[in-house]
Amino acid sequence: MDFQPGIGSHISRATAVLLGNTFKRLRNEGPLTQKALVDDARPRTSENHHLFEWDNAVAGEKHRLEQAGYYLRSVDVVIVDEEREASTRVRAVQSEGDRGYDFTTRILKNPARRADLIAKALAEFKTWKTRWETLEELAGVFAEAEKVKRK
Repeated sequence: MDFQPGIGSHISRATAVLLGNTFKRLRNEGPLTQKALVDDARPRTSENHHLFEWDNAVAGEKHRLEQAGYYLRSVDVVIVDEEREASTRVRAVQSEGDRGYDFTTRILKNPARRADLIAKALAEFKTWKTRWETLEELAGVFAEAEKVKRK
């Protein structure tokens, strides 16, 4: 297998190859799980040891930041369009990179920020498409997305 960094990931090709080979080895030994990967990397002699944070104080803070991100992504809001008598459920806040998060409703009202959000959604869709394009049943979804992209 030719292991490559995932689209949007922050790992090098060498790290992707190292991890891919580790995944193969672990899968041959039993179920490939997050715990199996961490346990395999735990010994200082493991070739994957350097990929993990082993200082519990630092790791604890990183974990709390990941939890905060999870919570920021876990709240939706219902937007009611009284004109069309319809409602849409969307994520309450969106990440705007270095600017932090802002309410989706505020972003949608600003043309430039809305365009940025659409570009972000299309980039995420491209990643999703790459992951699932072998499923012929989704060809119609991909075709519709291309129409949006061309607009």
